[in-house]
Amino acid sequence: MNYLAAYDTDGKYMGFYPSDMFDLYTDIPVTNIELTEEQHQEAMTGNYKVVDGAHTYNPYVPTTEETVGLTKSTKLAEIKAKLSATDYKCLKFVDGELTEAEYYETKALRSTLREAYNTIKDAKTIDEINAVNY
Repeated sequence: MNYLAAYDTDGKYMGFYPSDMFDLYTDIPVTNIELTEEQHQEAMTGNYKVVDGAHTYNPYVPTTEETVGLTKSTKLAEIKAKLSATDYKCLKFVDGELTEAEYYETKALRSTLREAYNTIKDAKTIDEINAVNY
């Protein structure tokens, strides 16, 4: 089965019309292209669009801002998990169940993690984020 695929001015597919039903549709947009079943399946993945009137592979590439945001949120979540994993030692220290010497390493780690968290939170580039060690 073939399809008529409507697309917008950027070449993004907007709708599909099966060939066995062409005569039922009265509002098929003028900007359309005929696709085979295989091309229709490809178009449904979102990695294809119309370029110069042809069905063309065009994978999504995230913007720099999207990449920074995703990297930042991933690293911040990782740091939060590491802080949470040491909460019990912090509470034990507060309750007097750990001495200053026993708590020293955990306290230093938590300080490093908080500093890294704040630095990453304020970072604007991937390089700034990746430069943070914790």
